[in-house]
Amino acid sequence: MADGHDAFTRPPPHSDTAWQVAVALQDMKFSAAHFVAFDGFREPLHGHNYTVGARIGSRRLQADGYVVDFGDLKKVIRRICKEMDQRTLLPAKSDVMSFQQAWPGERLPNHVLGIH
Repeated sequence: MADGHDAFTRPPPHSDTAWQVAVALQDMKFSAAHFVAFDGFREPLHGHNYTVGARIGSRRLQADGYVVDFGDLKKVIRRICKEMDQRTLLPAKSDVMSFQQAWPGERLPNHVLGIH
């Protein structure tokens, strides 16, 4: 995937999809803080730079012969990266702590996430 695109590859035989498309580009990235905590271990809060790639599949191609429009896929990934940038990632499951979502069952509002 030297150019960031890996269009029309056949998935492994055990896959449920017939076609896959992948994209991974240098501008698909975000920075976020995280920590690890489990029974007997605590790690200080620190950050990483994450590079994002996506692979999606379909049992059949669209009428235009593609799995998905690369432009649409890249827009979605870039929007997700923008939402994730400069955030703190919290563990979904932990044996030593728990978090409660402020708005259960809903995504946090854009103004809370700092998205305008």
